[in-house]
Amino acid sequence: MWMAEAANRELVRLEQGKTREETVKLLIADADRNSDLIVGFDFAFSLPEWYLRDRAPTPRALWAMVANEALTPRMRSLGLAQWLNSPEPPFWTTTQIHALLAADQGFRRTEIRARAAGSQPKSVFQLVGAEQVGRGSLYGMQALHRLAAAGFRIWPCGEAGLPLVVEESRSILSFPSA
Repeated sequence: MWMAEAANRELVRLEQGKTREETVKLLIADADRNSDLIVGFDFAFSLPEWYLRDRAPTPRALWAMVANEALTPRMRSLGLAQWLNSPEPPFWTTTQIHALLAADQGFRRTEIRARAAGSQPKSVFQLVGAEQVGRGSLYGMQALHRLAAAGFRIWPCGEAGLPLVVEESRSILSFPSA
């Protein structure tokens, strides 16, 4: 996990090696000192709408379910770390399970738009393989749960405000050069 800090368009900190837990604690402490903090994370902040429809009415409810390791009955009995090795569909670790998803079923609206624009985002349901984003996204949702509870606004899953966490991904966002 890498962390970069910029101020006034200059890189002031670049480091690696902190755990997610350490990073969350650091961000909460940083926000206590500077409420103008804006944080960007490169993982999916939610799951496709069809999957959430009957499970989690809001992003915060989803993050709480993942933080409590209770997104599915099997996750509840195994815990997140062990569940990741043998999840229920539509999450997948094998090509056989992946083949059960319809073409766009594995993607959120933002990823479907990115695909239409020529990008090739990966499905948040993919838990193995090159460039998979599922594991990091689920662990990241646990971090979002803690950050939201500490007063961070999480965008695009709610109103913007400071301190702010934004979903950043090369496949979703592009910024004009300075």
